[in-house]
Amino acid sequence: MSYYDLLAWIIENSDLLKGCRIDNIFKVEGLEAYIFKLFCKGEERNLVMEPARAIYFTKYERSKELTTKLQLLRQLLRGLAITDISIIERERILRLLLSDSKSIILELLPRGVLIVTDSNNKIIFASETRKMKDRTLIPGINYVLPAKVSVVNEKELDKLIRKKAYARILNVPQELINYLKIEINDRSYIPKAHEIIDKFESELLATKKIEPCYVPEEGFAPYLYSDKCIKTKTFNEAIDEYFNALEKKMQEEEVTKKTEEEKSKIESSLKKLEEDINKFKAEEESLRKIANYILINSVKLEEDINKYKMGLLDFKRTVNGNLIIPSEIGEIEINPKISMPKNAERYFNLSKEIKQKIKKAEEAREELLKKLKEIEKTIEDKKASLSYFSRDRDWYEKFRWTYTRNGYLVIGGKDASQNESLVKKYLREQDIFLHADIQGGSIVILRNDSGTEVKEEDIVDAAVLAACYSKA
Repeated sequence: MSYYDLLAWIIENSDLLKGCRIDNIFKVEGLEAYIFKLFCKGEERNLVMEPARAIYFTKYERSKELTTKLQLLRQLLRGLAITDISIIERERILRLLLSDSKSIILELLPRGVLIVTDSNNKIIFASETRKMKDRTLIPGINYVLPAKVSVVNEKELDKLIRKKAYARILNVPQELINYLKIEINDRSYIPKAHEIIDKFESELLATKKIEPCYVPEEGFAPYLYSDKCIKTKTFNEAIDEYFNALEKKMQEEEVTKKTEEEKSKIESSLKKLEEDINKFKAEEESLRKIANYILINSVKLEEDINKYKMGLLDFKRTVNGNLIIPSEIGEIEINPKISMPKNAERYFNLSKEIKQKIKKAEEAREELLKKLKEIEKTIEDKKASLSYFSRDRDWYEKFRWTYTRNGYLVIGGKDASQNESLVKKYLREQDIFLHADIQGGSIVILRNDSGTEVKEEDIVDAAVLAACYSKA
């Protein structure tokens, strides 16, 4: 988010955010992002705070993980209310002031962090501890703002003007340059460009007019900066849709990468198996060919061995005493101590052993091919079942709710305003009203849509909800 994105988001959402209670905090799995579960004006909302990137309310669910740092953050912030929200020194740094004078500081600058400070500006939590040239971010020391971005020096200026790098010169997003149609032909136009930008900011603050849109995988803005821009009702929606699509794509790429690595290993194993099978088949065919040759030419081979024994022929010998006899099909190893049928049988047996190897290798190949198909299907299944999804909430989900053992809906208030709303808007004549006989307890209504008599066991189930959220 740019400074102007942040400014527009605050203009749109500050009234909603003020007074919200922090009920819980979660960390998004695989990202340095936190989801703050807030209770705002009778409704639950999920606020994403991701250092160096963005802040926005989300309607999408995400996979969560528990870390030691997250547990500390929960201990520090759960139950506190947000009393004020502001941008620090026109930077991409947001401060949320809390009901006990703590502050949450979200830096959206590159390498930004999420910080919690006490009432004396001392750091008591940092999403990442860092020691840098200009500052140190470690619990126990005072929070210091990052150094200002250096202004473009005179030497660079003309070069950047020639390159039309106006965003770098003016230190604003390129989308804003496009939207305001800023052109810088020479140095003399730079003050005028700053005036145009300042006027845009002043009008944004004065009119609070926002025309939000986003371009998938490209960006978002509180103004229509491109013909490709998809309009949304709110700027928050544009941000949420953009990041949901972006994070889903990242998840898909991660799923694809992991499965492709596994697929590559299987394909490599398949290639090796194919080579082995071809090698075994060639070997088996050769052994069978030798066995058949021995049977067909047994008389001649016997004669050659006898001539060898008489010294009339000379053959090479192996270390185990076998003879290497040349033939039309190549050299054949013959055991002179056994008959030719026995020699042929030995080759047939070796051929059978190789056949068994071929069979096992082919079975292994079939298993790998089956696994390969499963992996290809898994890629699509995992993409389809990614944890980023949205759904329309049922009307009762803003309250505490459950079902009795016989399927009656039971709803309870989370605070005094919800208790009042339940009685005025949702309590009907046929419903059953329950409330613990203790001040401050939750009002509970068992919804009797059928209007028939409700069993005592269902009333007990509803009473359990009332008791759980009382001081009894």
